[in-house]
Amino acid sequence: MHNSSDLIYIFEAPVQPVSTMEMNIIVKNPEIVFVADLTRSDAPALVVTTQCEVFIKNSPERYSMTAAVREIQMKACPFLPEKRKGNVTTVSLQTSVYLKGTV
Repeated sequence: MHNSSDLIYIFEAPVQPVSTMEMNIIVKNPEIVFVADLTRSDAPALVVTTQCEVFIKNSPERYSMTAAVREIQMKACPFLPEKRKGNVTTVSLQTSVYLKGTV
């Protein structure tokens, strides 16, 4: 039997929510241009095109990421697309890079 001066404390730890996150990011055919001189319309440039995909999965048990950079191509040409016709030199052939990691 408890009298009025007895205090009883009951503590409950908050329940941590369990969550899982998945993300798939795809970037198709971006054109990345490195220009020697932006003040000239006929300036030489390096143009890189590729396709990128990143898949991330995060759960309480583990974190994993897979990334692919496919069909990387680099060409030397004039900066403006309308001046490129017939004036493009391939610097690198199609190359792909794949990465995978898990923690």
